Amino acid sequence: METMTENETLIWLFKHNIDNENFINNYELKLSKKISVDSGFKNYLAKEIASIYNENNILLYINEFGIWPSCENMYLFDGYRKSIGINNNISEKPSHIISQNENIELYCILGMILYFFMGCIIIPINNQNEIINISHDEYLEVYIKHGIETNIILNKINQITK
Repeated sequence: METMTENETLIWLFKHNIDNENFINNYELKLSKKISVDSGFKNYLAKEIASIYNENNILLYINEFGIWPSCENMYLFDGYRKSIGINNNISEKPSHIISQNENIELYCILGMILYFFMGCIIIPINNQNEIINISHDEYLEVYIKHGIETNIILNKINQITK
């Protein structure tokens, strides 16, 4: 797993024509769902999203943290990152390039993002047709590139969040 600084992430997004501040420029919001507060559902959601990307490399950019510090356990989060070889804390390197053979790591990081009321965006590296946005306010959104009518990821997320 590779990690990136905020600056490196913004450069990556720019190279892929993704506006970090406003996805709407090139993407259309197709799904917005409130995430259940139930930790069992959050675990299920993390596992299912990770399984969707089991054949893709993705960028996971943790863009919201420290907003609800009383809900975060940064010792646990940083400890997990250290256990998989990431020695920088989240403020130093908030982005992860996660390869398809790191599905369990994606599942664990997503679980902690959901449990700790953080936010992130998930973007497939090979084809940026969709962006999943998980908000610290417990909303899951799927943005699809303008002009694309059907999307497998959108259909799968829709099924998961019913």
